[in-house]
Amino acid sequence: MVSRTKVAKDLRIWLLDLAEKESGIEVGCLEVGNLTQLAGQKLHDVIAAFDKKSYKHRGQKGSGLLAQHKRDIKTIKEATKLALQLTQIAIPDLGGFPDADEDPEAA
Repeated sequence: MVSRTKVAKDLRIWLLDLAEKESGIEVGCLEVGNLTQLAGQKLHDVIAAFDKKSYKHRGQKGSGLLAQHKRDIKTIKEATKLALQLTQIAIPDLGGFPDADEDPEAA
């Protein structure tokens, strides 16, 4: 278990995944590709719920799943960036507007 070989690393990952599965705690997953199907606020709610579950079940000190939580954080950042792109619009600069005193056709 404490060896630094690839086989030992794979064994630790497999055991941690098995322990999570057997514990009955289901954090779920965040599929970034499926986020485009959701409406605005629902999109942000799904990301926030996943973030909260990931921290609660994987993010505590001493948790064997802390490495998985770090991967979750990367996915959450990616999903948040996509959500902001999908839900925020940019208003273009339309330039200056004439004053009410000026003749609009003279501008």
